[in-house]
Amino acid sequence: RRSAAFRLAWAGWAVAAVSAAAGVLAFMTPGSRHDGRVTRTIIPAPEGALFLFAGDNAGPPVISPDGTRLAFVAVDDRGGASIWLRELARLSAEPIPGTENATYPFWSADGRSLGFFADLKLKRVDVATRQVMAVCPAPGGRGGTWSPSGVIVFSPDFQGALQQVPAMGGTPRAATALSKTAQTTHRWPQFLPGGERFLYYAGNHQNVGSEENSVWFASLDGRENRMLFSCATDAQYAGGYLFYVQDSVLVARPFDPRRGEFTGDARPTADRVQFDPSTWKANLSLTGDGVLVYQPTGGRQGSEIQIRDRSGKLLRKVAESGNHFSVRLSHDGKRIAYSSQLTPSGDIFVYDIERSLGRRLTT
Repeated sequence: RRSAAFRLAWAGWAVAAVSAAAGVLAFMTPGSRHDGRVTRTIIPAPEGALFLFAGDNAGPPVISPDGTRLAFVAVDDRGGASIWLRELARLSAEPIPGTENATYPFWSADGRSLGFFADLKLKRVDVATRQVMAVCPAPGGRGGTWSPSGVIVFSPDFQGALQQVPAMGGTPRAATALSKTAQTTHRWPQFLPGGERFLYYAGNHQNVGSEENSVWFASLDGRENRMLFSCATDAQYAGGYLFYVQDSVLVARPFDPRRGEFTGDARPTADRVQFDPSTWKANLSLTGDGVLVYQPTGGRQGSEIQIRDRSGKLLRKVAESGNHFSVRLSHDGKRIAYSSQLTPSGDIFVYDIERSLGRRLTT
């Protein structure tokens, strides 16, 4: 049985699901402005585009701090992959110029800018002016977070520890240090209220199912750095709870963000959220005021491999939408080789065009 406090905490969520659409859910947390009613909304992908929420080159949805705007990465035939912005009061989204090849956008604390990774750099874009600026090198970013004081903590590469840098640019310095025996990556940081402490995820590429894969609590001054719990995905804080995914079920657990301690038991919700086992990322985003945006399980997304004639006419699709990359055509034009990311390491597939038959070559 759920406690009365837990029922109250969820009574007013505003939820948005991003299925072949994205989803938005409004919920209530202590002190939020919602009146106790649950609002659910489905957000479709932009016309002619696909959400790109999973894989190394992805951009899961992120809701602005005030809960009014949604940023995400989508791919279309015109501009390829870029950040799209949707005002939730409007019915359509638009791409942001200058964000081509972007991955993993994240909001500034004031909601005026977005950080993202592209072209081997950490970048930022002013939402009002659309001005894009490079902040520092980041060859393979895996998430960032932007404090009220203008500090960005980010993962510069898919293997390595977190770094911190002024949002206006500068020389990055260490924010965490890897455990040499159990960790190959620190990623998906999130500042907690106050901007001095943050969460992050520690993983091991050589042992994807290890108990060492876990959520950690740390501080900018280095005095705090400890594991909170083992988990298959990252966790996010909002309104007195840590939210994370277990067996596709969204779980909420009361959490004190100052002490870095749980204050109650974990409770499952009714929502099933997609997570990406190839990057240890849950496809959800929350505001402290009670809005959750997430990709439900089973949503269609990613990229497609298509065969077209010289005029551009679509002849057939080689594979279902997924995390595909590195496509190569054989010299005789009869087979296609490509990588598809099912785990943190991509695997190679081959498709026989004449027989319309695909097979997996590596595991």
